[in-house]
Amino acid sequence: GKAAARRSGGEGPEYVAGRNPVVEALRAGVPVKAIYVASRIEHDARVKEALKAASEKRLPLLEVSKTDLDRMTNGAVHQGLVAQVPAYRYADLGTLLAGARNSGRAALFVVLDGVTDPRNLGAVVRSVAAFGGHGVIVPERRAAGMTASAWKTSAGAASRVPVDQPDPGAGGTAEGRLLRGRPGRRRQPGPAGTGGCGRPAGAGDRVRGQGTGPAGPCHL
Repeated sequence: GKAAARRSGGEGPEYVAGRNPVVEALRAGVPVKAIYVASRIEHDARVKEALKAASEKRLPLLEVSKTDLDRMTNGAVHQGLVAQVPAYRYADLGTLLAGARNSGRAALFVVLDGVTDPRNLGAVVRSVAAFGGHGVIVPERRAAGMTASAWKTSAGAASRVPVDQPDPGAGGTAEGRLLRGRPGRRRQPGPAGTGGCGRPAGAGDRVRGQGTGPAGPCHL
C-alpha cells in the first residue's frame, strides 16, 4: 500500500466527470470515494458497469439532480455520471528515502521538471513502478500534480510509488533536497552537464506531450 503521506494536493476533493472517464477511473484503481448519478439517468452499459463497481467496492452511490452535477463539475460534460476522488496525499522526502533503504536495493528516484500534463506524470509514475524505482519528485510550481487524470494514467502504480512535491519555501532544487537527505553520500561523477544526477535534457529522458521536460533518474 501507499506509504505515509503528509499533505494533500488541493483544498478538497476533485471530480471525474463523464461516463467513460468514470468507468476508466474505476478500472484503473483510482481511489474513488463516491459515485454521483443524475436522477432518471439512462442506464447504458457504462452506467451499469459503474453502478456494479460501486456496489462491489461498497462506495456511496448518490442520486442528485443535473443542476447539482453541473455545479460540482463547474459545467463540465458529465453525462449524468460523476466520481468523487480525494485530493492526492503527497509523501515527504523522508518517506521516499526510508522506502529505498528498506527495499534493500540501490535507491532510484525520478525528478521531473516542466511536465505540465497530468497524464504524462501518471505515465512516468507507471514507468518508475515498472523499473522498481522508489519515488518521483515534482515541483509545486508550473508542473502537473497528481490529479485524477494522473492516477488513471498510472494504471494503479500511483498506489505503490510515492510522489513528493516539495514546498517552494523548502529551499534549493528537488535534486538538491534529495541528495541532502542522504548524509555522507556524494554525487556520483557524471558527464559534463549532467550535474551528477540524471542525464542532460534531450538525452532520452523526455516525456512526450504538453509541457514536456526532462525526467532525470537519480541513483544514490
